[in-house]
Amino acid sequence: MRFAVVPGLTDGEADVEGVAVFAGGLPNVTRVDALPFHKPGAGTYEALGKRFPAAATPSPDPQVMDRVRAQLRAHGLHTVRPSPHGPAEAGMRGGTHLRTVPIG
Repeated sequence: MRFAVVPGLTDGEADVEGVAVFAGGLPNVTRVDALPFHKPGAGTYEALGKRFPAAATPSPDPQVMDRVRAQLRAHGLHTVRPSPHGPAEAGMRGGTHLRTVPIG
């Protein structure tokens, strides 16, 4: 399961707890990819001459991401951390670049 962590929208402790309870209660979900919000689509909006609606939204702080992952782990869920090195190191082609990182 993927969970986008967006400051001021989905990063609150109660929000994360709700996702953790929900995902932890599903028998077929064992991993949640907690993905920090970033602005990869901003260039596309600019090229189209449109305003990027989330231009003022920052990426979450690393401490927030650590807390989010800890909350998810507290419900028996595994978490992953995005690879800063792209698809080659992550072993993936295109899409979100993830690699499993043991945490805790």
